Amino acid sequence: MLVLPVSFSGSPRPKVTWYHRGVPLTSRPGHVHVDYGDGYSTLTVAGIESSEGGKYEVVVENVAGAAKLDFDVIVKCTLNCLSCLLRIYRISYIPLR
Repeated sequence: MLVLPVSFSGSPRPKVTWYHRGVPLTSRPGHVHVDYGDGYSTLTVAGIESSEGGKYEVVVENVAGAAKLDFDVIVKCTLNCLSCLLRIYRISYIPLR
């Protein structure tokens, strides 16, 4: 399972968008869940597979500006392993405006 939590602040309340390899993510019951709240968002991918590794991004934006946080995720699975091993090897923060 992959869990990527972020916290933020802003007024007015920022819009949060999650991406995988540049494609916006939406919740898919039983597999991908995006949770939002006041000052936080969490992306959860249950039963993650090796093909789902790569770059994950979250963009937080409102009229005052935007910021992006990148996660580079490696997923390693073996035939004899019941679950995948995850490694997040780089996280970078980039203010967009």
